[in-house]
Amino acid sequence: MNDESATVAGSGTESRPAAGARVVRKFREILIWPLQLEPLARGEQIHRHWEVLTKLPGGDVWKEVDDEFTGDPKAFQERHYGEFVTFLPQVQRFLYGEGPCRAVNSKSLESSLRVFRRSDIRELRITPDCDGASHVLGVKHVDLYFFYDLDVALLNVEVSAEDLTLTQAEEVMYRFGRAYPASWSASGEPQHCLQQLEWLGAEGQAPGRTGASARQGA
Repeated sequence: MNDESATVAGSGTESRPAAGARVVRKFREILIWPLQLEPLARGEQIHRHWEVLTKLPGGDVWKEVDDEFTGDPKAFQERHYGEFVTFLPQVQRFLYGEGPCRAVNSKSLESSLRVFRRSDIRELRITPDCDGASHVLGVKHVDLYFFYDLDVALLNVEVSAEDLTLTQAEEVMYRFGRAYPASWSASGEPQHCLQQLEWLGAEGQAPGRTGASARQGA
């Protein structure tokens, strides 16, 4: 343990700031993992992977997110406009399509992007390293981004926390985005990644759990 945190008893071993520690009052991080999609059968070509997702066991937990650009104008926010104008016109058409009205000088184009979200994950309990201290992060959203005729999806997870020490915040930022160990210690412990991550539901149940794998064949 470092000198900026203390261990408290409870349902799990969680850390909290010690007196005099440098504290991050509001913490938020957005992580994006690219995922390669493979066909279920050799030679099969899939253009709309999101249609396959909804038919898989457990796929019903993912619900498509309405497009802010083609939905109710009252739901449109300034940040959506700021996001839109950041891209060049050809990228705008790829991501957002032509909108509800047909294009004037070209064929109307449907958006290539489909976003699916699951709402049953409310928190994450993460254990950064082998000392056993854990942190609970709030989950703002868990999204899957699909693109028409591309065998790639993007998993987008946004998390938040309050009153982390600066060291804890840096550890989360350093380790959370690493999906697998970059190396192992002399004793065989995985390094530079989370030791364990638990996805927690609304009632605190854990519908999913991942952990760093031990090195094989060492």
